[in-house]
Amino acid sequence: MDSLHNKMICLLLFLVGTLMLAGGVYGWTSLARFSKTSIRTTGVINTIRSERKYRFRKMRIRREMRISYRTEKYGSLYVSKKCYLPFRSEGDSLEVLYDSGNPYDVRIPGDERCIWTVMLATGVLCVAGGWLMRKSHRRLE
Repeated sequence: MDSLHNKMICLLLFLVGTLMLAGGVYGWTSLARFSKTSIRTTGVINTIRSERKYRFRKMRIRREMRISYRTEKYGSLYVSKKCYLPFRSEGDSLEVLYDSGNPYDVRIPGDERCIWTVMLATGVLCVAGGWLMRKSHRRLE
């Protein structure tokens, strides 16, 4: 029974690690493709709004930041984005990528790099953990 339990844990770690690695690679390639065709500029966080909502039997805090950035063709534009990183504050400048055909299609590469790197690192740790468990399990047999 214990052997079957260890095999299931190894399989689960490999599966979760593979999915996390695939998600991280997809995110990085998506960001790289978008950065090739987009225009890079600097944006400034005008306001950060936090609101507390009661959802799914838990109190959730949703943070949203309003970013202003300048474009060559349309002048100064504003966009609202979810704030995933807690250390952002009003007045901070950040890198903004926008599509020249649709200037409201905005991506913040700094935030996305953090998210995709965490996914890749978690995937590597899960796959390595599954491999080490499988390796030690084979020695005991």
